[in-house]
Amino acid sequence: MNLAKAKILLDKINRLYKSMSLDEENVAAIEKDLMRDYVKQLYETFLQEEGRSIAVTPKRKTAPRATYTPPPVAKKKVAVVAPPPPPPVVETIPVVKTPPPPPPPVVEEIPVASPPPPPPVVQAKPVIAVPPSRPKKTASTYAVDPEHADLFDVNMDSKELSEKLGQTKIGDLNNAMGLNERIFTVNELFGADNSLYRNTISDLNALNSFEEAKAYLSANVAERFNWTQKSKRNKAKIFIKLVRRRYL
Repeated sequence: MNLAKAKILLDKINRLYKSMSLDEENVAAIEKDLMRDYVKQLYETFLQEEGRSIAVTPKRKTAPRATYTPPPVAKKKVAVVAPPPPPPVVETIPVVKTPPPPPPPVVEEIPVASPPPPPPVVQAKPVIAVPPSRPKKTASTYAVDPEHADLFDVNMDSKELSEKLGQTKIGDLNNAMGLNERIFTVNELFGADNSLYRNTISDLNALNSFEEAKAYLSANVAERFNWTQKSKRNKAKIFIKLVRRRYL
C-alpha cells in the first residue's frame, strides 16, 4: 500500500482544515474545492489498493429447482350493497345589520395670511478660500526598524528578461497570488491568521508609496512574527518584492 502518498495527502488536508477553521464564516469557494480534491485523491489511493487485493471468483451455475404451484382456488362473489346517501345539509345564512353611515366631518375655514415681502438682495463679495499648506512628510515619518532594513532592501533593477516580466505593476494585491501560495504566506508570515492577512492587504492597497508600506509592515507584522528568522527570511523577501510592485 502507498502509505507515503496517503500521508502527504493527509498533511495537506490537515493544513488546509487548520487554515479554514481560523475564519469559518469567510471560507473561500476555492478552498472548499481544494479540500474536496484532496479527499478525493485520498479515497482513490485506498480504493486502488483495495481493488488489487480482492480476487473475484466466478459463480457456479446451478440447475433451477422445481417449484410447486398450488391449483387455483375459485373465489365466491360477494354482493356489496351501497349505503343510502346522507340527507342534504341546509345552511342558514345569518342576517348582518349594517350600521348607518357616519355624518360628514365639519371643515372649519382657516384664514390664510399673506406672506411678508422678501428682503432686498444684498450682493456679497466672493471670498476666495486659500487651502492650507499640507505638511511635508519627512524621512522619520516612514521609519523602518534597523533590524528589518535588510528585509526591505529590494533590488528591482534586473537585466534578465524573465525577471523583468515578473516586475510589472500590480493593481490589487488580493489578486497577486494563487491559492497555494497565499495559504503558504499566511501560515509562514502571518501566524496562520487569515483575518490579519486580509486586513494587511487591504491597508497596503490604500497606501501611496513603498516607503509607507515598509514602515507599516515593519511596525505591524515583521516584528510580531519575527520575519528576520532564518527560516522565514527568504519567504519574507519574496512577499516584500511582490508588495513593491504595487507602487511601481
